[in-house]
Amino acid sequence: MMLRRLEVLVAFWKAWGIQSAVLLSFALQVTLLVMADVRRHMESRLLKAILWSAYVLADTTAVYALGHMSVASRWPEHELTAFWAPLLLVHLGGQNNITAYAIEDNQLWLRHLQVLAVQVLAACYVLYESPILHVRTLLRPATILMFVVGVLKYGERVLALMRASNGASSSLSARSYRDFLKKKLPPTWSEEASTPTRRGRGETTTEILLKAYLMLDVPKQMFEGPTLYVQIHDAYRCDKGEISQMVGMQLSMMYDLLYTKAAVVHTWYGWCFRVVSQLSTVAALLLFHASTANLLHGGCSRVDVTVTYVLLGGAVVLETMSTLRAVFSTWTCVLLQERGWRRLARVLHILPRSIRSAVRARYWSGSMGQHNLFGLCTRSSINLSSRIARRMGCEDLWDSSFYSWSISVSPDIINWVVELVSKSEGVDREDADHITNSRGRGALKRADMYADLNWTVEMDLDESILVWHIATHVYLSWYIREVKVDDTAKATGELSCYMFFLLTVRPYMLPYPASRQRYVQLGYDLIISGQDLSRLIQNKANAQTSIALLENVRNNTLSKGCQLAANLIRRGSGMISKICEVWVEMLCYTAYRCNENSHAKHLSNGGEIMTAVALLMLYMSKGIIKTRASSH
Repeated sequence: MMLRRLEVLVAFWKAWGIQSAVLLSFALQVTLLVMADVRRHMESRLLKAILWSAYVLADTTAVYALGHMSVASRWPEHELTAFWAPLLLVHLGGQNNITAYAIEDNQLWLRHLQVLAVQVLAACYVLYESPILHVRTLLRPATILMFVVGVLKYGERVLALMRASNGASSSLSARSYRDFLKKKLPPTWSEEASTPTRRGRGETTTEILLKAYLMLDVPKQMFEGPTLYVQIHDAYRCDKGEISQMVGMQLSMMYDLLYTKAAVVHTWYGWCFRVVSQLSTVAALLLFHASTANLLHGGCSRVDVTVTYVLLGGAVVLETMSTLRAVFSTWTCVLLQERGWRRLARVLHILPRSIRSAVRARYWSGSMGQHNLFGLCTRSSINLSSRIARRMGCEDLWDSSFYSWSISVSPDIINWVVELVSKSEGVDREDADHITNSRGRGALKRADMYADLNWTVEMDLDESILVWHIATHVYLSWYIREVKVDDTAKATGELSCYMFFLLTVRPYMLPYPASRQRYVQLGYDLIISGQDLSRLIQNKANAQTSIALLENVRNNTLSKGCQLAANLIRRGSGMISKICEVWVEMLCYTAYRCNENSHAKHLSNGGEIMTAVALLMLYMSKGIIKTRASSH
């Protein structure tokens, strides 16, 4: 019975394998077009896995189908399969909104160039062996048109990958930091053309967007090398809200340059190709439609004709959507503004909001990862999946990923960052208390606690994160029970869990020599001890009793965290803002020293708050942007 079923499957694949492969290739292109834009905002691991699978299968399926066409195209009843070869080149060119799934894909542009050469030769061989180019029919010019479109589209993808691997260098921004101040900002045009929307003395969203575009060389240079070597000249004046908004816009633009075809599409030759591609695809569909009757009369399979209609009609739809997305994109509006074509830009901008939101890319996700030591230990000891992972010897990998989650970045956190960075204006950057070096020293000194607690910020960064994470959790448990839940307490807990998330899940984003070694040892000691840490803290009325119980677990890092927690609790409820400042300084220190490749890598997931903070610090600490005095 099993053998009979296998024979049926083999017979089906021999008869309809090519048709199934090309339809699957088209379906994968539609999936990429729909899902690529939302991947920066997807929290579901399942959806991300689907997108990754589509990205990998798209190229594999197209290459497989193209490689087997040389045989099928010789059969008279499958004459049309040769016409699908150029369409598969179009599929290999991919969609405009995704060229790379991970930053490492850009470094493989030479491999894609080789694949381009091989697949173009394969398509040429398929067409040469088929009668399409040897018989004077309307199908011949249609085939030639789609072949040209396929080669250009795949070449466009390779060029985009090459540019991204070179630091996304392009002509899409000013060529030097001195240039952008020489460019005159055009008059305001707002979300509603008739009534400019201003926040006090602030600027409209469009003016901020143009400013973000003109200064795009700053994040480009930051992504190409260490942050501390970025050189910047002169300064703009902005308020806090404008700075954070501009940074979010620039993260979105950098994503476009590194992971999409934006650097190629929004050039004169990119726009020429858009026109050629659109017109050629429509012409090929019309020519094929005119030759359908002759094809059917000559014995061509009706299934093949139907498949060809699906592929050509789908190509027209995809090209139309790509053209509309390019026309209504943020890049087009900004380029028109920069070149002084304000009326045309206004025409694009006053279209219905629903149309603009459907085709214009959104800004960075604004989310941050969270991980909590106490929740991890509690769940890991009782969760069946964790116990199974423990028996398999991979409990660390399972727990660090399965018990992590994401939240929206609180505006309070951004405000804290801007405020503390502003305090460093005028301070020597080589000073240990400067925001780029402090790691919490400045916060402790301002609170007059440095003499007692300097040891908590002078130790290694990874241990300092663990100690402050433990102390913060204990202190917040006491603070919420004895005082109240407020915005500062919420932001403090989120920062603590975010820094712990970096240590456990993304330690490569921390400056050397920080590592996970102490965390792994601490997690092992806590889980093996069988203590329910959350219950110990929450069910004890006396915080000191909770701390004493925690100290029963023999771990040096945990003991230091308990010691710090006891010190903070003794100082009372006024410590909550001081703890928050310590975490903000630790975040700024880490962001400023984060590896540039890590910044670029996580743009594909919506961007890290670390990257946003690093840009904020660049703009403010080096003088390119200074906060404007608030209006009353």
